Amino acid sequence: MADRIEIEARSTHLDMQAEPMLINIGPSHPATHATLRFKALLDGETIVDLESEFGYLHRGFEKESEAATWTQVIPYTDRLNYVSPLMNNVGYAMAVEKLCGIKTTERCDYIRVILSELSRIIDHMVCIGTNMVDLGALTNFWYFWKP
Repeated sequence: MADRIEIEARSTHLDMQAEPMLINIGPSHPATHATLRFKALLDGETIVDLESEFGYLHRGFEKESEAATWTQVIPYTDRLNYVSPLMNNVGYAMAVEKLCGIKTTERCDYIRVILSELSRIIDHMVCIGTNMVDLGALTNFWYFWKP
């Protein structure tokens, strides 16, 4: 019969005093996707203070559009949201048409709705997929793009 080994329970708690730590998260951090920046003040693992800065994707679209003709602005609207650029184009075209008093055909309206809905679906797929990648599920992200 084997001898029993008794294990003594010991406290592993360490009494360490740590100074508060200031951590910079972003704007080029994988979790923020370059859209914002956090300055977090930590006391151990507790967030004591958090300062956020937004606007890192500001491109100066309005200022660039001031000196361009209405047809030259369309490439800028493509770049406002790189995942679903057609929606921005449709919104801009509708605004120009309203200002100019242009009436569109019913067929044009249907095509715009279809393209906008497809853009919305793709946008949501990318959003959910990148969140899964951040959680470590890269394989699941690729299921969205499976043929």
